Amino acid sequence: MDQAAARAAVSPTNPSESAPEKGTISFFDTLISDVEHWQEDGDYVFRSTEFDLIAGAPDLLTAVMKFIDGAVDLAKYLIELEQADEITEGERSTMHLLLPRVFEALSRMEQQLKEERLRQQRKRVPFFGRRRGGDIHGGFHPSQPTSSSQPQLV
Repeated sequence: MDQAAARAAVSPTNPSESAPEKGTISFFDTLISDVEHWQEDGDYVFRSTEFDLIAGAPDLLTAVMKFIDGAVDLAKYLIELEQADEITEGERSTMHLLLPRVFEALSRMEQQLKEERLRQQRKRVPFFGRRRGGDIHGGFHPSQPTSSSQPQLV
C-alpha cells in the first residue's frame, strides 16, 4: 500500500487519552473519520469521534491502516445488519455516515491501481522490430512477417 495514500493529520506532540489530539484519518484523499489520537504504552491509538471504532499499533502507519481496515469492516458489518433487518437507528446513522466515505475511498483506490497497472503495462510493451547494433531487450522478432503475425482488422 502506498504510504502517501494513508495519512493521519496529527501534530508531533505527546498526547494522552485524557488529553488527546484532534485530527482526521483519510484514505486516498477521502475523509474516513474525525479522530482523537494519543500514545499509550508505545502504541499510536486512534479513536473515531463520529462512530464506535478504536485502533492502535506500535507505528503510526500501521495504526492508521488498522483504523481504515476497521472502518471497512464496520461498514460491511452494518450492511449485513441492515440486510438481516437487525440494525438499530444508531447503527443506521453510522452506516449512512460511513458507507459513502468507504465507497469513495475504495473507488479512488481502485482507479489509482488501474492507472498504475496501465503505466506498468506500457513499460513492458515488447519491441517488435529490428534495431541497429543488436537488440538489447532480447525478445521475439519474426524473421518474415506472416499473415498470423500481422494485425487483423475485424
